[in-house]
Amino acid sequence: MAADEGTCDLPSTKYRVLLLNWRDLHNPLAGGAELHVWEVFKRLADQGWEVEALCASYPGAADQENIQGIGVTRIAHPALYHLALPRAYKRAAKRFRPQVVIDFMNKLPLYTPLFVKEPLCCFVHHLFGTSAVREAGLLAGTCVWAYEQPVPWVYRNTPFLTGSLSSVKELQALGLQRVATEPMPYGVDTTAFAPGEKASRPTILYLGRLKHYKGVDHIIKVLPALRERIPAVHLNIAGTGDARPHLERLAAQLGVTENISFLGFVSEADKLRLYQEAWLTCLPSYKEGFGLTIPEAALCGTPTVGYDVPGLCDAIEDQETGLLVPYGDLDALTEALRTLLSDDAVRQPMGHAAQTRYKDFTWERAAEQMEAWLTGFIEEESPRP
Repeated sequence: MAADEGTCDLPSTKYRVLLLNWRDLHNPLAGGAELHVWEVFKRLADQGWEVEALCASYPGAADQENIQGIGVTRIAHPALYHLALPRAYKRAAKRFRPQVVIDFMNKLPLYTPLFVKEPLCCFVHHLFGTSAVREAGLLAGTCVWAYEQPVPWVYRNTPFLTGSLSSVKELQALGLQRVATEPMPYGVDTTAFAPGEKASRPTILYLGRLKHYKGVDHIIKVLPALRERIPAVHLNIAGTGDARPHLERLAAQLGVTENISFLGFVSEADKLRLYQEAWLTCLPSYKEGFGLTIPEAALCGTPTVGYDVPGLCDAIEDQETGLLVPYGDLDALTEALRTLLSDDAVRQPMGHAAQTRYKDFTWERAAEQMEAWLTGFIEEESPRP
């Protein structure tokens, strides 16, 4: 794909990398996974890499687009993406001649070792596993779980990258032999987040997609008990998703509607304000790749309460930058929230510690480490003449 005008001053091409990812950054459903791809690889493009991506389409999308230096080709409806990918890859590989292909295992596995001929690696945030059942129900969730079962065999010779130590262990436990033991770091825009004035009332923030596996209903379920001890407690829920109607009904059933604000999609300016005003954030997911809202909140001096599950146990230092509790233990979740909301002497030092931990958690660092790993991998797999 042709580069945008005005890019003639870029460094000479280093390597050509082809990204296989279901969604691109402009997709209305793009989330943290897509942000990670673009923040890292737009920086590699700035350093002289040629970067292209094969993604699914969406209503109103162009077939081709250059997004921040990454050439995007949209190949099919999301439901058909994994079926259309082998043929689309073959066309792209013949034209673009990538020196490395990266399979971002997000959503259903693409099983790229079955058709990719160039040096291949796989980046996975986390596998769905049994969380698919929690999200999609027994029938559909079991189908997703079953679809993942051949991963260890099909990808047995493929190098894997991931962003947290718990995900490293998860992949190794599956029997995958080529998992990089050093996680590839994530990042945030450390210049965009800073402490501000806290809300006058005790305020909890959930910011993210409203999906069943995210566990937002757990926060709502503990609000009645929490309100008995802290009558002014308020929960801000920012984000969109198909779980919202269920969450609204649950709030009404429990009589806590007046303690909750459903804010929907929020702008970057409103996101910053919400982080600054919150006394704490809560992320009660079943599992995460890492949870980028945690460092964003941390840079605003706001600690996080979450479950002690893969991803979150890497992002939250228990008793230091926030609190971790056993998954599904609503009594423990209630007590953790109550402790931080009612005790400034506990909460405020955690907020300061969280801010310190993440002050250098930059996308530049993430891009540098990705570039170093990919360069070594490419030169090992297909050395230059």
